[in-house]
Amino acid sequence: MATVRIHKYDNMKGIAIFLIVLGHMLFVTKYTSVKWLHDIIYIIHLPIFFFVAGYFSKIGPDEPIKAFKRLIIPFIIFNIIYHVFCIVAGIPDKGILFFDTAFALWFLSALFMMKIALPIYDKLKYPIILAFLIALLIGFLDFRSYFGFSRFIVFTPAFLIGFYYKDIKANIQKNYQQISNILNNKIVQIIIALVVVMACAFSALYMPFKVISLTSAYRDNFDMILRAIVLILGIAFTLVLTSFVSNNESFITKIGRNSMAVYVLHVYFIKLIQQNYDLLGISTGLAHLIFAFAVSAAIVLLLSRDIFTVCINKMCDILFNLLAKTENQ
Repeated sequence: MATVRIHKYDNMKGIAIFLIVLGHMLFVTKYTSVKWLHDIIYIIHLPIFFFVAGYFSKIGPDEPIKAFKRLIIPFIIFNIIYHVFCIVAGIPDKGILFFDTAFALWFLSALFMMKIALPIYDKLKYPIILAFLIALLIGFLDFRSYFGFSRFIVFTPAFLIGFYYKDIKANIQKNYQQISNILNNKIVQIIIALVVVMACAFSALYMPFKVISLTSAYRDNFDMILRAIVLILGIAFTLVLTSFVSNNESFITKIGRNSMAVYVLHVYFIKLIQQNYDLLGISTGLAHLIFAFAVSAAIVLLLSRDIFTVCINKMCDILFNLLAKTENQ
């Protein structure tokens, strides 16, 4: 019997990938008037992606090689393409090939490490709590993160909550029926959503971006509390989104299904726009905001076409087949 695809999570990925592109578009300008929106996006977009990735992750003997094919192969291919692109386009590139990952490609290596670490976490009694504590403690270390390692650490809690989400939800419904009924009440859901959104907006307004980005070492112990707030808000927003996103198929569903292609390819548009931004003649924050929304929508709609996903998959299959053993070896 054919597996019924759950459109809700494709829709969530579709929303997340638009926010990622929009966040990168807002980043190409120095207009302080768009910083607030930019920072809100950075609190919420990646937890959504890692939650959904965790939701669909499995533990099994074939999973590591599947993760290598789906994540490390495109990581290798597009790191090389990105460095060549920078050379040809005359764009400064201070990264170290593969280790200091190319623009945005850290996501692939970080997600690969999460999938490899998943069986270990699953053997532990309190995996989510432990992952959350490690995400906080790593902020005391000041080091240059290679291969997306620090982001692997800080976003693992969102990934694990996605992985255990069905079990957590079933446990609440079975053992805490009253709480489940309250959480399923639409009015309660709307109130919780408003509180979470307002908290995200307030945090984006007053927290420094170095804290929101979850990549910098702490300046003092108070930064650990701020990081905890950012992590909780990102996860809370994601859980709220699961209550409001429709399971119906739409154009957003297709965007979500092809989000990998959008993710690895949008960076070239962003970099070219960034290099030539002064030529556009945009002189106000409002104009840039309108420009950013329009261009982000155009990029997402273009790159979410099936042809790009098909081409990327073929490229990955070719490289994987060159690296993998054949059955008779």
